[in-house]
Parts: sequence; structure tokens; C-alpha cells
Amino acid sequence: GYREPHYIGGPWLEGYRAARIDARLREAIAGDRATLEEMQAIQGDHHSNLGTEWVPRLLAEIDHARRQATGTPGAGTADARIAAAFLSERAAIEDVEARLAAWRDAGYPTPSAVESFYHTPAAADRASAVATTLFGTWFPRFLRGTLDDEGIPGDLSPAVTGDTYRMQTILQLVDGRGPGNPGRLASYEPTREESVFFDDARTPEVESSHEIALRALREALAFLRSPPTAAGEGGFGSPDPDQWVWGLRHGVRFESLLADFLGDSPMFAPLLDPFSISPAQLPLAPSLAMGDPRTGLRFFPRPGDQFDVDAANPGLDGDTFTHGSGPVFRMVIRLGPDGFRGQNILPGGQSGLTNSPHFADQAGLWLGNRTLPMRFTPEDVVAGATARDVFVP
Repeated sequence: GYREPHYIGGPWLEGYRAARIDARLREAIAGDRATLEEMQAIQGDHHSNLGTEWVPRLLAEIDHARRQATGTPGAGTADARIAAAFLSERAAIEDVEARLAAWRDAGYPTPSAVESFYHTPAAADRASAVATTLFGTWFPRFLRGTLDDEGIPGDLSPAVTGDTYRMQTILQLVDGRGPGNPGRLASYEPTREESVFFDDARTPEVESSHEIALRALREALAFLRSPPTAAGEGGFGSPDPDQWVWGLRHGVRFESLLADFLGDSPMFAPLLDPFSISPAQLPLAPSLAMGDPRTGLRFFPRPGDQFDVDAANPGLDGDTFTHGSGPVFRMVIRLGPDGFRGQNILPGGQSGLTNSPHFADQAGLWLGNRTLPMRFTPEDVVAGATARDVFVP
């Protein structure tokens, strides 16, 4: 039949997940390991695509601040303010630098580092979980400080989400800095050699991109040190970064569809709880002790961050990190000369009836990225049967 020479489609999302999937598929094929298990591993990929793109830029910003602090920037300039801000929290900022550099060297994993009935953390997980928290708290504040002060609505983007517009815009602004307008930005200001959008329109000073980046980091640190506003929400109430564990703020909520109509007000919780799946129904661990940071969580700690393959998007507001949407199932099927083999899992269970044993019986497996066999042949069905119904005329 007739085929067009070019495939044209869209609009598409940010592209981070697709690029990561493409890279892993190419590696699997080149290494002759495109197995069912490898496909499952790709589905469960929790590599931080945003971290890969932005941590090197943040490390460069910290290095820039250090150079200003050891130099002699002109009084009243953005670099002078950067130097003062860096020196006021030098130990904390350089600690962030070391943690993010180690995260980079580890390959940007985003573990929850929270012990639960579906996950046992590895020894190295805590360090990566803290780094994920640091980055996941800084980046939204950098976005906010650059794009939000002008009040430009995200829905001006012709793409499908405001995040698409914001991600494309912030990357172009940062990479468009330098002499001679290398990015050909319409917002380029020659005397500052960067976009005018980096100035915070809400302040009398003229900020630079470097100042906004460092300010966002200090704001992130202040937030993380602040007291929790509820279990699993707000800051950690501690100046010790080792306590800033990603999975204690990032996780999945299995909420009733009624939440879309009733909202998230606590007054509606008694109406929603019977139709939701939460740690109240599936305890994270037996007999949590008083003071255990897992106590009272209304979500299930999970790995992942914004735009990772195993979708776990916490959003980009930088204050709340849970998510209520994700993979509706994880299905992998292998076809070959030896027959059919398939695996799948649902986020909850097969029944929508709250009094059914199958309302939440797959949630624990889904949370741990584990699956059940798909029983395709009559022999497989019989082998996995739990009951038998006989129909007669």
C-alpha cells in the first residue's frame, strides 16, 4: 500500500521518558538482552532524566558562586550578592555540591530509601534519596524564580501541557547565555549577556541567572529544614540533610475517583477513605513505633521523580511531592518459538467493590514493581485456578 515518506504526529510531551526508553532499548538490542525481564526493568526505570540534564548546570552555578566569594565583585552587583549569600551558608551549599556530585557519579537513581512491606532499601539508597530530595526541591524554585514573576501562563504553549512549555523555555534561556546571544533569544539583553527573564520583576534589584539559581538553592534548604505541616508534608524539621529522605515525601496515592469531585479537604477524608487504598488498609510495616517517620503517611513511598520512565511525577511546585497517577498496568509479553509468556500487574486489584478480596490484592506487587503471570492457555488457566464454576442449561 501507499506509505507517506515522513511520519508526522503530535503534539507530544517533554520527551524525557521517550528518550530514556529509546536509549535503553537500543542498549538492550545491541547487547542481545532484549528479554522479557529486561523489558520489565525498562518499565521500572527510576533514573532521573531531569537530574541528568540539570545537576551539571546546578554544580556549575555553585562553582560560580564560590568564585565570586573568593574574588572581588563590584559592590551592589548581582555577583556581590551571590558572594555574600554563598559565604553565609558555605558549608551547607558545599555539602549539597558534594551530595549531588556523588549522585551524578552513581547515575542519578531516585530510590525512596524507605523500608516497607514491598521494598527493602539497599545500603547506597539513602545517599541517592537525599540527593533526589535536594534536586527535586531546588529545581522547581529555580523555575519559579525565572518564569513565574512575569505571570506568563503556561497554557500559552501550543503543546499539550504547561510543563512542556516551561521545560523548553527554561532550557533555552539557560543555554542561551553568553556573549553574542548564542541562543538567538528574543529576550536577550546585551549588557547582561542573558535573557531579561532572569531578573525577578518583583524586586528592585536586577538579578542574574546565577543569583536566581543560588537563591533557589537557599530557599530549598530553608524549606527542607522547616517543620512538617502534616505527616509526609512540608519540611523535615531538621537541619541534618541525612534525614531528608525522598520516600518520606514522594509516593503514590491510590485515591477514590470521588476525590475529583470532593477535592482534598480533610473534611471529606471519612467519605473517601473506604474507597481508597492507603497505608491504613495496607500498613507499610507492622507496629510502627511512636516517632517513626512513616507513621501517619497517607501515601506509599516510591522511587522516581518528574518525567522518569516508571511515571511518578510529583509535579514542579516544589512543596508537595506525591502523585495520584501512574502506570495503569505493567504488561510485558514475549512471543517466540517456544510459545507465549506474559506478565502483568494492576495498581489495585481486579474488583472495584471495596468488600471484595480483589479490591487491593495487587497493590503490594505493583508498588514493588512485581508482576503476575498472564495465563493464556487452558493448561495455564487450570494450573492457576482458585475455583471452578460449572454452567449447565
